[in-house]
Amino acid sequence: MNHDPSLVKDPAADDHEIDIDGDLDRVPVPADRLVDWVRMALEEASAPCSVGVQIVDRDTIRAMNGQFRSRDKATNVLSFPAEVPAPLPVRPLGDVVVCADVVAEQASAAAIEPASHWAHMLFHGTLHLLGYDHEHDAQAIEMEARERALMQRAGFADPYSEDHEDV
Repeated sequence: MNHDPSLVKDPAADDHEIDIDGDLDRVPVPADRLVDWVRMALEEASAPCSVGVQIVDRDTIRAMNGQFRSRDKATNVLSFPAEVPAPLPVRPLGDVVVCADVVAEQASAAAIEPASHWAHMLFHGTLHLLGYDHEHDAQAIEMEARERALMQRAGFADPYSEDHEDV
């Protein structure tokens, strides 16, 4: 298991705080759907969590990707886990930053429903905050299985199937 083992599902842990910020006019779905998708990914969290979602443009995400990952290019999603030393009533998990421009371009290029690609990016980013990763094959298999399950529950196609070439 590669994700944080301390994050085990507690049925009482469903009072998550999700803050969506940025240019929501660039997002092809209502903000409440974004919140729902983050909340779905947080279902295995052990306690109430807070997650910030930032909707940014190509220049902003390129600068962030360069600064924090040494990659001079725009990307679709970045996750920034919070580092909080003391227990709090609502545990800050961190921020998911999504580039509306890149997500729209990728969805169009792959003929993917925009809402499906947005859901996938939010699931992917939030799972990173929960400790999932895809640096090694075993980690990628575990994370992709979780993403597939979330996408299916949300009513979307498998983002890793040959028929649905998500990026």
